[in-house]
Order: sequence, then structure tokens, then C-alpha cells
Amino acid sequence: MVCSRQPTLPPRRPSTGREPWVFRVKDPEGLPGRHAENMAASIHPGEKLHYLFYSPIWDGRCAPFGLEALPASHAVAVTGSRFIVSVDPHEEPLPISLAELPFQSLLSVEIGSALLLGWLSFRFVENDSVSKKTLLFRATGARHFVAAVRMYRSLTAWPGREPSSRPPLSWADVRARAPHSFSAVEALLLAEERPWTCAFSPPVWRTEGSKKTWVSTTPGSFFLVTTHGLFALVEEPGPHPDVLGYGLNLALFRFPELHSVQLTDPTEGSAPSAVLRLYLGSEWSSASLDFPVDERRIAEIRQFASMATELASRERDHALRRS
Repeated sequence: MVCSRQPTLPPRRPSTGREPWVFRVKDPEGLPGRHAENMAASIHPGEKLHYLFYSPIWDGRCAPFGLEALPASHAVAVTGSRFIVSVDPHEEPLPISLAELPFQSLLSVEIGSALLLGWLSFRFVENDSVSKKTLLFRATGARHFVAAVRMYRSLTAWPGREPSSRPPLSWADVRARAPHSFSAVEALLLAEERPWTCAFSPPVWRTEGSKKTWVSTTPGSFFLVTTHGLFALVEEPGPHPDVLGYGLNLALFRFPELHSVQLTDPTEGSAPSAVLRLYLGSEWSSASLDFPVDERRIAEIRQFASMATELASRERDHALRRS
């Protein structure tokens, strides 16, 4: 739920939102500017703070992968059941605001970077519809955003899996199949997490015009299902096949919200010609996300989709038995 709040008392530490770095604090009182009171007012009595940090303004409104956000400084908290985001645009007459994102309302969490720009994006259900909230930040402070997302994964991990459910892959197998950018996934893995299946879709290029200009039709992607959910890692293409892109986006999906994974049949004349589609849903609403894939990898990706759907269904059955 998103709402606007005006603090009733003067801020303890004035702030223009231009602090030089992202930093962690122990409690709301350590936050600069209006975030201190805004965040303090949002914490429920007895609610435990697992992670809390401040991020100054990023002067920009756009990021790769179609992400957009207004320039603002942010304070981000992870409690036992939700994310809390305090947003201060530092521009009159825009008020400071607060976004409260219960874990049960989240359909996906995305984290990524491109050179000095970083982003954290939430897809969530609000008022029976799907909304999205994105924060832009300096990538030099990415470790705090990564730590917050990893804490969220730890707090929402499902215990008590059946001993017979032994993943068929090792992490060595996964690393052998994954691109170099797999390190972004490794930073978020939990100690007890194990891989089930993975698939890699390389980038696809074609040339256009008399000058044979390179055009990317499908970005490079890596998909991984673990005992705790699904990762989709997408690399922004460079200007041509011999140059790496700078952008990298990692989307995370928990099993309770992941209903099924399907590979669409190639459509004649379309680009890209195949899509891995994730069907997401909660008690209140549903959505789907498409990831273009290389049609030369259809057999491998179809097998991945089948196993991912089977595992998601199994986890929902386990959840019903535990409830």
C-alpha cells in the first residue's frame, strides 16, 4: 500500500538527498532528513528490523529493461513480513511518501545494474491489481540492496522439504552451464539452497540494411530453479555481438507466486520467435511475464519449463499440507 505522510516534528538530521554513498543504519533515528520520522512512524510496535539502509538520489528517471522511477532518496527496511520504502523527492511541493510491501503481496523482485546505475523493482498486488515500484540508486551501494533482497529470501524460505526430494544438479553443474554473470545469482543464494534445473539461452543477432547493421533480437538469458524458487537473469545486449552489454537484470520468483512456466510456440514472422512465459498469481490477482529465448534451444528450454512447473505445483501441495 502506498500513502503520503508529512512528519510532524523537525528532522533530526537535515538532508538534501545528496549524501555521497549508500549506508546501513541500526534504527530509524540513524536515517538522514525526513526519512527518520517517516520510517519510525511506519514500524509497528514489536516489529523486528532485519535490515535498514539509506540511499541518496540518483539523478535520472530511466533504466534499462523499461524501468522508470522519479529521482528521490530512499530509506529501505526489511522486517519479518514486509519491505518498507520511504521516498523523499526533495522537491517542493512533492511530499515524502511511504510504500509498504507485504511479502505475501509480492509477485517478483528484480535487482540489476548498468555501469553506475542500479535498480530494485517490486511487482506486487494492490487493490486486486498488479502494480510496480522501482528504486534507482548508485551501483556503488549495490551490496546493501543485495543484502536486503537476500534477507527477504531468507525470511520467506520454506522449511521442511521431503528428504526424498533430492535435486539432480550440483552447483558445479550449474556454473558449467551458466554465463559469467551468474555471480549476480550467487550473491543471493542461501546456504541450504540447492539447484533443480537450469537453461541458458544465448543472445540472437541479425543484420539489417545495406550497411549490415547488427540488431539484437533476443538478449542472452539464464534461468535457474532451486529448492527456493526461480531466477531469471537477462543481459542487456551490446552494440554488436563482439561487445558485451553493460546492463544486467535479475528477477526472483518464489514458488507460492509461481503457478506455471510455459514455452510458447514460435510464431511465423515474429521476433523473437519463442518466449518463456511465467504465470504468476496470488490470492487476489495474477500476471504473466515473457522472456524471449533462442529458438535453437527450444528442446532444452521446454524441458526446463516442464520441470519448473512440476516443482511449483509440488511446492503448492506441500504448502497446503503444512497449512
